[in-house]
Amino acid sequence: MIDLKSARKILDFSSRIGEGQRAEEQLEGAVAIHNLLDQQGIAYLADEVGMGKTYVALGALSLFRHQNPAFRVLVIAPRENIQRKWMKEVQNFVRYNYRLSDLRVRDLNALPIRHLVRCDSLLELVRETNLNPDRDFFTRLTSFSLAIGGEKSADPDDARRIRSGLRQYLPWVKDDVFDLRSKQTFKDNLASAVCCALPTFDLVIVDEAHNLKRGFSASVSARNRVLALAMGRNKSAADLTLFPRYGVRAKRVLLLSATPVEETYRHLWNQLDIFGLTRGFDGLKQGEVSEEEKKQVAAKFLIRRVTTIEVGAEKLTKNLYRREWRSGGVRTHDEPIKIVDPKERLTVALVQKKVSELLGHERFNSSFQIGMLASFESFLETAKLRKKDEESNFDDAEQTDDAVEREGIDVTKIDGLARSYRRRFDLELPHPKMDALVAALASSWQTGEKSLVFVRRVASVRELKRKLDECYDRWLLARVREELPAIVIKRFDEVVARYQSERRNVLERSQGIEQSGDNAADPGGIETFFAWFFRGDRPLRVISGANIQQRFSQRGTTYATFFEDNYVARVLGCEPGQVELYLASALGMERAVLREELRV
Repeated sequence: MIDLKSARKILDFSSRIGEGQRAEEQLEGAVAIHNLLDQQGIAYLADEVGMGKTYVALGALSLFRHQNPAFRVLVIAPRENIQRKWMKEVQNFVRYNYRLSDLRVRDLNALPIRHLVRCDSLLELVRETNLNPDRDFFTRLTSFSLAIGGEKSADPDDARRIRSGLRQYLPWVKDDVFDLRSKQTFKDNLASAVCCALPTFDLVIVDEAHNLKRGFSASVSARNRVLALAMGRNKSAADLTLFPRYGVRAKRVLLLSATPVEETYRHLWNQLDIFGLTRGFDGLKQGEVSEEEKKQVAAKFLIRRVTTIEVGAEKLTKNLYRREWRSGGVRTHDEPIKIVDPKERLTVALVQKKVSELLGHERFNSSFQIGMLASFESFLETAKLRKKDEESNFDDAEQTDDAVEREGIDVTKIDGLARSYRRRFDLELPHPKMDALVAALASSWQTGEKSLVFVRRVASVRELKRKLDECYDRWLLARVREELPAIVIKRFDEVVARYQSERRNVLERSQGIEQSGDNAADPGGIETFFAWFFRGDRPLRVISGANIQQRFSQRGTTYATFFEDNYVARVLGCEPGQVELYLASALGMERAVLREELRV
């Protein structure tokens, strides 16, 4: 146990964020978490987003290590980018927030005493901990998924690869452990063998722990089961003849998440159950226990604080100091989106009908995660695009091993509707929320204003861009037609038709348009008419904007500076066409003489 006065001599949370309420809250959180872990071996930090859960966790870790330099730690991040962020923040915390160069936490160069090791797979974790367990290890949840092919039985090639890697560190493992007839049994046995190879950690930190909300059971994703068994969840159920060193690998567990309870307190209990730490907290899963009683049970190990600001002498939470748009609206507060166009209303109704039919199927039984719906935020095809994403930002798909649910249970239906609509109308499938947002952003062509948009799914970014591209094309083509002489309108329309045909073919072929790169030689693109006509070097059999740009930008020609900024006009305070007149006047020269001088 430690008190605030003692902790303040060791930690300084104000060094980078300044003195005040936030720094004091982080110190209080670190002390509270340390004491909970010290007393009962489990703590859950559920502070609201933006309150610095990572730094509070590092503060608690530093307090432990100050007392015990041999303190062993494993950090489990949800994804690779967060894994790297943790390693960076450890170094920042030790340098700026730990007060003492005590050779326990920080060395004389303000660096962490313990080496930081990133493990990109479960086998890497086994290898690195066997080489030297007295370092700080950082891995990620996806490493526990164990990518092994096969449906019911394990794929032999995948199994041999993992088996040979593990046997380097556990040569005594019996062949019975690697029976391939049952894929789940193979993974369970592999996880139990990993447990035998791992050292015992004094603290395991799990970031975004709500990803474990499905807990440990035969029906959950293999990731949860592998993690639980690798941490020695249930020693009494282990076959000690096959796994003689099987046992608990986490003396203390710290869970972090801003959303520890999404639907039911059972999800909170499930997260504890992964590590076998549910003793005394069974009230969280019992239906006959009231919500208030469950909240009291959770308060024994869970700390949650919300962001506040002080107005006068009063502290206000976000629900009091900000206005939320709970009833809809994009431009006007709480003004619901209205679908006026009958064709759009009919299309959206068709999408809703197809998705509701799918959810009503006996296979899903109306029980699903909203994050598993491709149509929740966007209608863009996801079946092929999703494979390009390194890792998903949200974990709903990782809660199951079912291939259909992992991809998005409505993907096939939505894909078919989207392709059919594009072929028929040469437009993206209407989406009320997305279309309202595009309409709100479209004024930027004239105003130049910038907007920051947050989306839930990566596919939504692509769909939003494509809809904005369509909107920009409509504005640009109308503007060009308005400016062109009537005699060339027909020829221009032929060029536009060619562009639209090429763009349609690209969409049909690849189900997506990759934005042009930022190479020195601009390759142009097909995402908008501007990118197609005014950029790149494709032969269009017309004098395109790209042709003119290339001719005027060639070095050594008279027109080489045609597209450059006219700094002389800016200095003289005149229009570009008046530069010669103004410059001659400023220099006291005849215009003909000036022109000859400039030419030389």
